[in-house]
Amino acid sequence: MSQPSATTLRPSIPLGWNVSVFGDEVSEDFEEQCAEISRSGLTHLELRGAFGKNVLQLTDPELRKIEQCLDRHGIAISGIASPVNKLPYTLDGRQQELEKLRGVARIATALGVRNIRIFTPFITGTGPGFEQVSEWLRDQIRVAREHDLVLLVENDGAAWAAYPDNARHMFDTFGGPHFKAVLDFANAVSNDYDPLAEWLPWLLPHLASLHIKDIAKGGAEALPAGKGDGQIAPSLKWLVQRGWRGSLILEPHLQHLGLSGVDAYRLALAGLNECLPAQR
Repeated sequence: MSQPSATTLRPSIPLGWNVSVFGDEVSEDFEEQCAEISRSGLTHLELRGAFGKNVLQLTDPELRKIEQCLDRHGIAISGIASPVNKLPYTLDGRQQELEKLRGVARIATALGVRNIRIFTPFITGTGPGFEQVSEWLRDQIRVAREHDLVLLVENDGAAWAAYPDNARHMFDTFGGPHFKAVLDFANAVSNDYDPLAEWLPWLLPHLASLHIKDIAKGGAEALPAGKGDGQIAPSLKWLVQRGWRGSLILEPHLQHLGLSGVDAYRLALAGLNECLPAQR
């Protein structure tokens, strides 16, 4: 499969769209991440890791290196993709994840970033229920308010909020300026939900960002946007018609095709371009 070059990608994103990418999927080398993202015409990356480390492990000198590299390439950070709450629910996990979030909040503040991706704890057996999840979230939202940050909850895998009824209850209760949603199309399809029919109509008031990757029903591997059953193109059209102004975050996950990180990124970006409405 031939891959689009970075130069052909630069002019193809319609004006008005805010597009970012998980930088560590472009390259393990942070300098190369920034260089390729800049060449392709994007101006933002989602920070999940750098220098072979998870974001939570980054030292102050490494944060300064990140800032210097971003400045050199004219790139900014759209958000911190933290691992907070990405673990099975346990009675003693609440304090552990709260301390993780405090660490991420320190990093976000140091880098001048407001958005932090989090999860809800994963379901094990019959739990947790709403009350148990609420205990975790109340403390975490308090931290977000203290630091003027925005927690973006992802509908990941077996997470409690990966199921629309659970997520709707959660956002009805906690939704606000410091607690919003990021919807992953592929995650919704993997759990047998139609993102456009079963998520977006009620989620729209809380929706800050979309994770852009696709997947076929019953499939195990991610696909470029528009090549699976995620309804990405009609969903974006639907959102434009309703004046939604949130961001799009590429999460390629395409190395299983035998591609390098850079080529996987280029293919993912080309797929998104094909799904974007011409005007926003």
